[in-house]
Amino acid sequence: MASSNAASSAKRILFIGDSLTYVNDLDVEFHRLTKEAGMDIPVVETCVKGGAPLKTLWQKTKAKQIIAQTGDEGWDYVVVQEDLPETTMEYFQKFSKNFLDGIEAGGGKPLLLACWPYSRPFDSI
Repeated sequence: MASSNAASSAKRILFIGDSLTYVNDLDVEFHRLTKEAGMDIPVVETCVKGGAPLKTLWQKTKAKQIIAQTGDEGWDYVVVQEDLPETTMEYFQKFSKNFLDGIEAGGGKPLLLACWPYSRPFDSI
């Protein structure tokens, strides 16, 4: 996150991803670490689907509707996790852009979590 002040003022954080997010309990570990650091982030939730690249998460889950929440029920931060071996760079760029635009439209701050090294994937986003 940008700074500890920004992180400590967050009230709602959403993790979107595939099994790399839910098998490793990223939301649970994040919540535990922030509590240990003295940050009170009351809502940490997930929208996950095993083996699902961003294209599938965008088209076949409720992720789109969940990130569209605004106001008091909106998300301060949305962590979007992709696993490139299960998709193509073209789809990664297209659907990460869809997520980024949707998150920002809902008033949240997007964070992309790339699990493998990429060669400059964000140049065209």
